[in-house]
Amino acid sequence: MADPSPQPPPSASTQSPLQPLQQLAALTELETPSVAPSVSKPDTPGPTATATPELISAPSPAVSYTVIVPRFSAWFSWDEIHDTERRLLPEFFDGKSTSRNPSSYKYLRNAIISKFRSQPTSKLSYTEARRGLVGDVGSVRKVFDFLEEWGLINYTPPKKGKEETEARGALGKKDDSSGKRICTSCGAGCSLQCFTTAKANMTLCAKCFVKSNYQRPGLSSADFKRVDLLEEPRPDWTDKETLHLLEAILHYGEDWKKVTEYVASRPVKDCIARFVKLPFGEQFIGPKEEHNGYTEQGGDDTDENESIKRRRLSPLADASNPIMAQVAFLSAIVGPHVAETAAQAAVSALSNLGANEATDLTTETNEEHEKLYSTPCCSVDGCGSDLSNCRDYHRRHKVCEAHSKASIVLVGGQEQRFCQQCSRFHLLSEFDGVKRSCRNRLDLLNFRGRRPQSETVNTSLSSASHRDSAVNEPVLSAELEIEEEERELEKSFSDIIEFQMKEMQEKLVSFEEMDAIMARERLQVQYLRDLILPDQLAIAQHQHRLAMMARENVSTWEKLRSTNDVIDRGTTLLL
Repeated sequence: MADPSPQPPPSASTQSPLQPLQQLAALTELETPSVAPSVSKPDTPGPTATATPELISAPSPAVSYTVIVPRFSAWFSWDEIHDTERRLLPEFFDGKSTSRNPSSYKYLRNAIISKFRSQPTSKLSYTEARRGLVGDVGSVRKVFDFLEEWGLINYTPPKKGKEETEARGALGKKDDSSGKRICTSCGAGCSLQCFTTAKANMTLCAKCFVKSNYQRPGLSSADFKRVDLLEEPRPDWTDKETLHLLEAILHYGEDWKKVTEYVASRPVKDCIARFVKLPFGEQFIGPKEEHNGYTEQGGDDTDENESIKRRRLSPLADASNPIMAQVAFLSAIVGPHVAETAAQAAVSALSNLGANEATDLTTETNEEHEKLYSTPCCSVDGCGSDLSNCRDYHRRHKVCEAHSKASIVLVGGQEQRFCQQCSRFHLLSEFDGVKRSCRNRLDLLNFRGRRPQSETVNTSLSSASHRDSAVNEPVLSAELEIEEEERELEKSFSDIIEFQMKEMQEKLVSFEEMDAIMARERLQVQYLRDLILPDQLAIAQHQHRLAMMARENVSTWEKLRSTNDVIDRGTTLLL
């Protein structure tokens, strides 16, 4: 006895133009031999199901083959809808769509299973299953994938089908030859991004992920992780690619666009990064024989060495400083070993030559720096008293009040004394006894005291000039302080400007990153738009096809009615 025919959904029965198609599908299913797949309906006449530890077989008395279904699919029944189906296919049972309801699901399910069991020795494809069915493409696809996942169809394919199944399972892996990822569901290549899950060896493209073609029950969008294929690590550079890179740089220099076109397998960023990391050194020069600090090579290798020197690049070759450019040119001519030896000799000579002069220069520089920017303190060894709150005299001459009156102090490791007249430290040999003024200053004072009367006018003039200098001394000190404050302000302004420039650079970097992210998202949106366009075209074609079929049915019906009218008229005339 044949299986009960699948019932079409009520929504389809109300449309008169589609009734012939539904009747044709029902007649097709009734005429094909099938095997009773139910294990939960024992009163149905047909084969009896025998259970094994892993499988449940349902042999048919009418044919000689056996349909095997997995044990975990024993819940299936022709006349009922199990809770598993309601849980994994909720869109048919939530009542949100008029075209997706329990009746349409049961119709699609029974029709697909009946079509498979009419020829269970061959694998049923989705195209064959969809042929003759009434329903939208998405619903048919979901029901087909659900039945195939639970083993109700295509559970025992032949050898060819097994090879196709294994090949389809391996589609989700990365193709080493092309470097692309293949979608497990549709078999298309993923260009910008893909979606992977840790619960199964599965890779979905953006189109299948949006359509929720997960291929396995129990998976949701939360189980998948997006992978940007543009950020995948590339394989290591081969020797051939490195050679092409060096040849391109030799010919085109810093024109990285032409260098990338010459390499042809790497982007500009990878070419620059590889060139920066290249270990330019002994491995690119070849074997050598060292003798007395220089390299000796045979005359037969002259051309080879010249070509190596031409390929050798110097980071200082494009320097704006002509001296550094000349140094780079000489180092490229003589080779790296000779240049290294010469550089070491130059460094050692510079370190030994003029060491004292360098020390004096450093000391003078430090003293000037202390005079301009440091806090005034006593210059006596071991004192270091802060003179910020002392009188201006002590701050200017950097001596505290106690050491300015002391008889012996250590300054620079030597015994000295502070002169009250010239306001400087002098050695003890320049003083007479315990006097606080140096010998030169005392001689000058004594000479001024023994001047004749004829020099009175000159003395008055000189005293006037001294008075003017004494008056101008505070002005000069004030000008020095003003200059020092101006230097401090300039330094503060430079620090502020540098800090603001750093902030602006950080903001620019963040803006560039955001721009890159927006560009990537824009590409993804454009890619999704391109994916939606074929679906829209398919829907439009399907609607147009339905309209054409309806018109053909109406025209056929009118022709039949007109033919019947003609026949009736002819019969009437004959009678």
